[in-house]
Amino acid sequence: MTRRTSPRCSLTRRLTHVNESTGFIHAPVERKGDTSSLVSALCYTIPKSAQGSSVHALESGSDYKTRGMTGDNRVIFGPGVSMSTCDVKLIDDSEYELSEEFEIHLSDASDNARVGEVKVAKVVIDGPNDASTVSLGNATFTFSEDIGTIEIPVLRQGSDLSSVSSVWCATRPSDPPSATPGVDYIPSSKKVEFKAGRTMETCSVTIMDDIQNPVLEGAESFVVFLSSPQGAVLLEPSEASVVINDNMDLPSMQFEKTAYKVNEMEGVLNIPVVRTGDLTVKSSVRCFTRTMSAMVMDDFEERRNADDSRVTFLKGEKVKNCTVLINDDSVFEPEEEFQVHLGTPLGDHWSGAMVGLSDIVTVTITNDEDAPTIEFEQTSYQVREPPGPGSRWRKLQHQGSRTEGDRDPHLKVRCLSRDGSAQSGVDYNPKSRVLKFTPGMDHILFKVEILSNEDREWHESFSLVLGPDDPVEAVLGKISTATVTILDQEAAGSLILPATPIVVSLSDYDNVAEVSKESSKKQPSPGYPLVCVTPCDPHYPKYSVMKELCEEAGINQSSIHFSWEVAAPTDTNGARSPFETVTDTTPYTGVNHMVLDSIYFSRRFHVRCVAQAREKAGHLGTPLRSNIATIGTEGSICHTPVTTGTARGFQAQSFIATLKYLDVKHKEHPNRIHISVQIPHQDGMLPLVSTMPLHNLHFLLSESVYRQQHICSNLVTLKQLQGISEAGFLDDVSFDSISVGPGYDRPYQFNPKVREARSIQLYKHLNLKSCIWTFDAYYDMTELIDVCGGSVTADFQVRDSAQSFLTVQVPLYVSYIYVTAPRGWASLEHHTEMEFSFFYDTVLWRTGIQTDSVLSARLQVIRIYIREDGRLVIEFKTHAKFRGQFVLEHHTLPGHKSNLMAPDHLGGVEFDIQLIWSAQSFDSPYQLWRATSSYSRKDYSGEYTVFLIPCTVQPTQPWIDPGDKPLSCTAHAPEKFQLPIAFQQTNRPVPVVYSLNTEFQLCNNEKVFMMDPAIADVSMAEMDYKGAFSMGQTLYGRVLWNPDQNLNAAYKLQLEKVYLCTGRDGYVPFFDPTGTLYNEGPQYGCIQPNKNLQHRFLLLDRKEPDVCDRYFHDVPFEANFASDITELQTMTAMPGVDGFTMKVDALYKVEAGHQWYLQVIYVIGPESISGPRIQRSLTYQLDHSRESGHQDLANQMSQSIIHGRTRRDLVDRSGRLTLDESLIYDNEGDQTKNGTNMKTLRLEVPAASTFNPQMGGSVGGGVAALTLLALVLLASFLLLRRCRSSKKNGKKCPSKTAEEYPLNTKVEVCLEKTLEKNFSSKHCNFHRNHDNINSKFNGGAKVKQVNLEVKLHNNLHGDVLAQLQTVTSVIVITFEMANLSSVARGSVKPKADFNAKEDATALSKAMKGLGTNEKILISVLTQRTSEQRQLICKAYHEATGKELVKDLKEETSGNFEDLLVALATPPAVYDSQQVHKAMKGVGTKNSVLIEIFASRSNKQIRELSDAYSKETQRTLKEDLKKDISGDFATAVLILSEGKRDESTNVNAAQAKEDAKTLYNAGEKKLGTDESKFINILCQRSFPQLRQTLVEYNTLSGRSLQESIEREMSGSLEDLLVAIVKCVKSVPAYLAERLHKSIKGVGTDEGTLNRIMVSRSDIDMLDIRAEFKKLYNCSLHSAIQSDTHGDYEKALLNLCGGDDI
Repeated sequence: MTRRTSPRCSLTRRLTHVNESTGFIHAPVERKGDTSSLVSALCYTIPKSAQGSSVHALESGSDYKTRGMTGDNRVIFGPGVSMSTCDVKLIDDSEYELSEEFEIHLSDASDNARVGEVKVAKVVIDGPNDASTVSLGNATFTFSEDIGTIEIPVLRQGSDLSSVSSVWCATRPSDPPSATPGVDYIPSSKKVEFKAGRTMETCSVTIMDDIQNPVLEGAESFVVFLSSPQGAVLLEPSEASVVINDNMDLPSMQFEKTAYKVNEMEGVLNIPVVRTGDLTVKSSVRCFTRTMSAMVMDDFEERRNADDSRVTFLKGEKVKNCTVLINDDSVFEPEEEFQVHLGTPLGDHWSGAMVGLSDIVTVTITNDEDAPTIEFEQTSYQVREPPGPGSRWRKLQHQGSRTEGDRDPHLKVRCLSRDGSAQSGVDYNPKSRVLKFTPGMDHILFKVEILSNEDREWHESFSLVLGPDDPVEAVLGKISTATVTILDQEAAGSLILPATPIVVSLSDYDNVAEVSKESSKKQPSPGYPLVCVTPCDPHYPKYSVMKELCEEAGINQSSIHFSWEVAAPTDTNGARSPFETVTDTTPYTGVNHMVLDSIYFSRRFHVRCVAQAREKAGHLGTPLRSNIATIGTEGSICHTPVTTGTARGFQAQSFIATLKYLDVKHKEHPNRIHISVQIPHQDGMLPLVSTMPLHNLHFLLSESVYRQQHICSNLVTLKQLQGISEAGFLDDVSFDSISVGPGYDRPYQFNPKVREARSIQLYKHLNLKSCIWTFDAYYDMTELIDVCGGSVTADFQVRDSAQSFLTVQVPLYVSYIYVTAPRGWASLEHHTEMEFSFFYDTVLWRTGIQTDSVLSARLQVIRIYIREDGRLVIEFKTHAKFRGQFVLEHHTLPGHKSNLMAPDHLGGVEFDIQLIWSAQSFDSPYQLWRATSSYSRKDYSGEYTVFLIPCTVQPTQPWIDPGDKPLSCTAHAPEKFQLPIAFQQTNRPVPVVYSLNTEFQLCNNEKVFMMDPAIADVSMAEMDYKGAFSMGQTLYGRVLWNPDQNLNAAYKLQLEKVYLCTGRDGYVPFFDPTGTLYNEGPQYGCIQPNKNLQHRFLLLDRKEPDVCDRYFHDVPFEANFASDITELQTMTAMPGVDGFTMKVDALYKVEAGHQWYLQVIYVIGPESISGPRIQRSLTYQLDHSRESGHQDLANQMSQSIIHGRTRRDLVDRSGRLTLDESLIYDNEGDQTKNGTNMKTLRLEVPAASTFNPQMGGSVGGGVAALTLLALVLLASFLLLRRCRSSKKNGKKCPSKTAEEYPLNTKVEVCLEKTLEKNFSSKHCNFHRNHDNINSKFNGGAKVKQVNLEVKLHNNLHGDVLAQLQTVTSVIVITFEMANLSSVARGSVKPKADFNAKEDATALSKAMKGLGTNEKILISVLTQRTSEQRQLICKAYHEATGKELVKDLKEETSGNFEDLLVALATPPAVYDSQQVHKAMKGVGTKNSVLIEIFASRSNKQIRELSDAYSKETQRTLKEDLKKDISGDFATAVLILSEGKRDESTNVNAAQAKEDAKTLYNAGEKKLGTDESKFINILCQRSFPQLRQTLVEYNTLSGRSLQESIEREMSGSLEDLLVAIVKCVKSVPAYLAERLHKSIKGVGTDEGTLNRIMVSRSDIDMLDIRAEFKKLYNCSLHSAIQSDTHGDYEKALLNLCGGDDI
């Protein structure tokens, strides 16, 4: 009999993976053994990271339904059954969760069975679940090229936004490439972080504009893409094309103005046509005329609309004239007009050219010169009072008919007298008369009788007036009123000039009559003096008449007193400034002379003179003012660069100043120092030259006492310097000896009878042809030092001679003085230091300066290279510090030769030395030498010695080319120079130029840190870590030179110091010891203490390790040089590498947001630097090296990662940084000056996060993080090698595998099964993940990693070179916004096997007979889309002949009826009915109007409007106007037109402008301009408004919704707030409306029905998600709690499910 095996129950699998949405997990349980009996076992769950519910209910936050240890949870096997399942219900929530797990246990088998081997099964609910999605706001963005920085919206959506997530946003060129990185935009890659609840952030990119040299490039594009999301998954669009619109650079031609006036007599009108945009191509435009009141041929010459009327612009041309010929006649006509048009533009560029906005000019032709003009001959008349009763007559003349005016008509005008201080009947007899001019008459005499008055009185006057009515057939001229002055016989000061003076340019002094005519258009030049011509001056017009009057009055021209009045140019509004008397004198000019110097006026100034005759007793007579002279803009002598259309402008052009020693053989100035200053002249400029600073300009020019200290200047003359100095810049050369030549030959330029002597003394230094001022002065050495402020900077005697070699510095201050209207001075200041070196007789020094005798020179290596034959060539130059030259050999020194000696260890290699070139001078000459080795060696390293023979000459010995003869000089013992060289050649000799490039790298693991760059199979870039450092990690930093430069052990690189610092309040430290790179004064980065540094540490100092900082807030840095760590000492075998390590934990002790900086100092020199060395500062070492010949190449580099310290710094005793100049500048001709490169690092720590190094949990977290890092790095390395292998085999890397990273990379756990990977055909591109990894400490406190980005490039060439780079910090502006609505997210989906006839039949049957089958009505109408429901209505009508809506109304009732009728009604008709219902009856339900018009699209609104018209036979607009009013009505009416911009493109510039407009219309002003809000919010597209919300938040500091709620009220507030909410998220807005309709007492079924029906097949799923997020309960449950019956069932069907 067979024995049966006891039944055993066990789980079949130990591990099961399930998805949260699976619903149930059926864990298989197997019975083995005897299957004949009934057995059972208890199956229950144990929670782990997944949370189970209670036994009897499902709670929020549960992941599965718990199986308890109760009898109803037993798994039962019936007879013959061997397999069963243990079922566990999984709960699908909408929260974001990572993978979680729980356990299923099997126990307590029935008595006749036992539990098998597998008692426990682990169930893993895979994650992440319900991850939020991130995407870009649009797939395309278009921006103008001049936009600057753009903000690309990055959106986050999802049911659970309570966690932090991030995504990397980067740029890349488009395919095919279009926009160029670094030229059209600045490439970037940055992480965008979403905090809890945030739905929108921005990614900023900077667009570069070619505004300086615009080139038409057309529309160019690049790609912005998202990658490497953390806590979210990518959703399309994850990349967007950014289009840069360059239409602004299209060549555009337009007129400069829109209207011109031209006088008929001018004959020609030149109309400027201005071209903007791309000027590098040829373009043209037609310029043609169109008649108006002016006629072709009669008034102007036609320009046809044809190609012969083209205005052509060649390459580079900006302005060309369109010339129109004007025809002149002698017939007086009113003003006439014609137009000039631009059209038909052409261009050589592929996109052609365009015509600008100003394409039409209206030209008005005036011919006032043809009009008969009546005017007085003069503005004033004088007459002496008769001694007795009598009269004096004056004539009145009509001008113009003789030559210019129309002489044909009869003319009439009234002339009358008016009292002034003179009284009619007492001083003169009044008179009024109509003057009649017959044809051909040109003047009439108007006589007035002057009466005698025996009373003594002052001069009196009366007026003669033409008018008051306008003349008949004529116009009045400029002089329509004349003043008659009656001169009393006995009154003092009665002397008066017989006529008004005239102001003309001094260059026109001989042509006063011609240039003073009314018809003359000539204006005085701005660069030449003015002269006041009086009637007593022989140059005055009609002087023959005036001479008699002057003699009769006893007026002498030489006794006339002059003064001048000046007014500033007329402004753009036509307002003229008042005249003011010129009072500011200068050492060179006066203000009471007949000539006014050009320094007192400029272009467009108004000038007039005032002349007064002087009596014999010295009393001044009556002043008379001249005509007003307006300074012209044309005819400049020395042109002043100004912008077109501006009144004036000056430019500080550079000047030339030189010092030169004139030896004793000089004929005029022997043994003197010549100072020569050449200054470019501009019209109206006065140059001041002095060796002392020029302060207090007004007093310096007007008061002589202020000029006494300026001995060496052009402010004082030689006569004024008598007894002080015999030299000066202003000599006493007379006018007669000035050679008249080009530049000195203008009229009266140096005429002492017209100009002041002091003016001539100044202006003889100005050449008006070359426009150059030249000032020369000749000083002896003592004057230069003691009087002129010079200084000796170098001084030593020549050996065995009585001469000194001197380097002298003399300061020079030059000011360009200009007048400021109408008085005062402005200046453009310059300052320079003149320097020269020369030999000088010591005995000539009055103060006897002497020094010890020494010969010296400077030797500088120019080039070291290997010739093709392997020989070493050294080129160097010498700069002698003595009078003479170095020579190869000299006959007076037999046995001595200039030579170069190699080090002894090189085995006797010799060098052939050649003198390549010498300056042809004995005064400190430069000489170029070349030394070539005698044979080839592999290693030339060592210390070389150069011996050069100095050969001196006498102080007065001139340079004479010796030719083949030896140099005539005195030879001295050879001078010795040390020259250290470290240079080797490769196995195959090739020409090599000596240079050395270094890099600074950071690593995050020891393996990469210890890689030898010379043999590593990864690139230098891959070794440089750019990721983030986690808590507990070690930072490895190293400096190395490029491994391609094979120097082996000739040079050794060694770190000296490592500094660490961070700025205070955002301060960014940088290295600029001279203060010249950034013009912010000397800056020393982390090296020197600075008040702007928050923390500063000296981490490592190789010479003085005891002064280093070890801790920060009791957290150790654990910083060490690699050579001090046993495991890392092998690095010392790498001659081009040295490094250090430190822990990053201390960095977490500083609050979030600080940027850290690392600064490293190291030296590169011969191998010996690694041995014992004297402790000294870096500067001292370098200086000493230079003197002794030991030329260590020292380089200073900096990177970020400061604590105030006063010890062990590179500073001298005075506290200043003492760096050798070679650390700063040493690359002549290079545009980039050497310095220190610094980049920012960011340490981001959440405010709630803390770190306690004593917490035990942190150790485990750190170890776990490091373990994970090591595993990931190992996998990445293997994957990297695999990729390289694939490349070698010609295979592409797989397109869908885990993303590969370089060795120095942090890798996150990916959210998707596959990650992006980007490989080109030539090489693999590895994505670096810069995301922050959260490490958990002490129960969930999170600390984000430090993101330390570091990169440095230094170049060493000969001496120490360091290349400076700058860093731009980009601020990402964020703003909270809700999700964008999704497309096709309805809860009601189209029925797959839809048949309208079948559904219509089912509905008909449901409503046929007694009773109604509501279930069928609900199932059909709530599970078909709107489009399908309309087909059902049509089929219903065809089948039954009735309307479905009508039958539904008859068969149902209440809310259920309203809902079904809404479902059967077309959406547009339903919306129109809702709008009509809202306006029906008393009052209007504005909330309904707001909801519909704010949330509907343009198409929906237009369909609504059409349906409304059909339903009511009225327009929607008419009814709205009747029912609503005010600003609310304005906004609704705009929306009701359905014309909102629906473009998906975002114009960032427009968004900023709109935000500013809204801010100025609301928050920024008292009261609110509602129209601005209405126009923008009701017309801009939703994508555009989203960007506007971002910009507004940035500008005002609050959201636009908050501002609307603060500034407005009532229905307008509700509408605008609704629009803003819809811009953010339509689903969120409608979810809020649903909540309001349900909450509280009662239900708003109208709103509930409207939203549920209208959105059920559009975005109901999104509304549900927003509802759950906003109110922490599902829409399904809210409907259940507030409705009932069939109405509830229908609504729940439309809702589409529950969100647990």
